[in-house]
Amino acid sequence: MTPILFALLFASPPTMAQDFFSLDSLLDDTAAPSATPPPASAAWPTASSIDQVYKTLSIDWAGQPDETLPFAAVTQIEHARAMGDAPEELFALLQDGRRVVLARGPQVVDQVRLLRTALANKIVELPAGIGHSEQPTGAPTPSLKITVAGALLSLGKLSSSAVTAPKKTGEATPKQVVRRVVKMHMDKIRGCYQRAAQEQPQLAGKVVVRFEVAANGQMGSVSISSSSLNDPGTERCVRQQFLMMKFPPLKGNASLAVSYPIVFTPGDGD
Repeated sequence: MTPILFALLFASPPTMAQDFFSLDSLLDDTAAPSATPPPASAAWPTASSIDQVYKTLSIDWAGQPDETLPFAAVTQIEHARAMGDAPEELFALLQDGRRVVLARGPQVVDQVRLLRTALANKIVELPAGIGHSEQPTGAPTPSLKITVAGALLSLGKLSSSAVTAPKKTGEATPKQVVRRVVKMHMDKIRGCYQRAAQEQPQLAGKVVVRFEVAANGQMGSVSISSSSLNDPGTERCVRQQFLMMKFPPLKGNASLAVSYPIVFTPGDGD
């Protein structure tokens, strides 16, 4: 073999970009394993409730207005299953991109069973140990109620105490009274939006209604304090529905001022 040929045989090949789809790359097991995904971020309310008749998700926030959203505003319900130190957790992924903690603890398993009645097409089972959120320091563990027209739902039956509770107005907080009355009118409120959406299929936005309830339950002033819907006809219709509401006397004989946000999205009420 000539010196020239010897040099050609043992010369290093030119450096080339790695082909990650070549057989050698696919068989390469020297790569470090991927790190465990970090806990997903999420918002932590104080409490929430899901009503299977009114088809609403209500969220109580600390230091900011509470929200009542239609099921259409919920993209999916995520069940993060327990593994090691990670507990059972339940999340709502909203159309606006927020991920909200609904519940945490062993009771989540039963709550998922209850939710399958109304939200089976939205429930996603995450792999065990995946999708959990770290509880912020000082934040309370959110509580979740699953109701049917305001009555608390449990496995196998409705809670009798919850069924009779609405009759005892004095035992309910003013916030609970207001929420219950508004939910009774939610179908008509959605009707205001649905009529407009027939001509504007992409109509969407949040309407915040501000109203006052006197101690005797009479409705006082009602106004649209803000709206991203930008549809005056729907806003007037929503305001009219609030004006027709009747409340029982409020606990403590005190009047109440309320800001009530309602989110409308395409497909709401379908």
